[in-house]
Amino acid sequence: MLTVFFLPLLECEITQIFIRSPAGEATAITIDGACTLKQLKQVVENETFVPEHIQCLVSGDELLAEEDATMEELELADGAELDLLLDVDGGAKGDSRYKKSTSRFRWKWSKKRTRRLQRKRRKMRMRAR
Repeated sequence: MLTVFFLPLLECEITQIFIRSPAGEATAITIDGACTLKQLKQVVENETFVPEHIQCLVSGDELLAEEDATMEELELADGAELDLLLDVDGGAKGDSRYKKSTSRFRWKWSKKRTRRLQRKRRKMRMRAR
């Protein structure tokens, strides 16, 4: 005998959210209203190929940082627009051969030049005696 179970359909609110990438392109993503921010980041990773751990989503002026918060708790309504920022480290750490010259380098060069001129003047004075 075949038994069929009917599960009651849960009301799931489908929302469409627009993600604006750093390049300025907007991507429309359709998700469930009860999904968490972590799940949203996974969907964004599938769409934009930006790894989840690098993503920073910003709604208006507010950075969305609570991974377990749902879309309802974050007050993201249908048609909300989120900015996707990249959390990457940049710049050279310490001394690097590709780094531009710094004031320390200019100071060393100036000090060396001063010493060279002082030696030259000393020689000239010695010749004049």
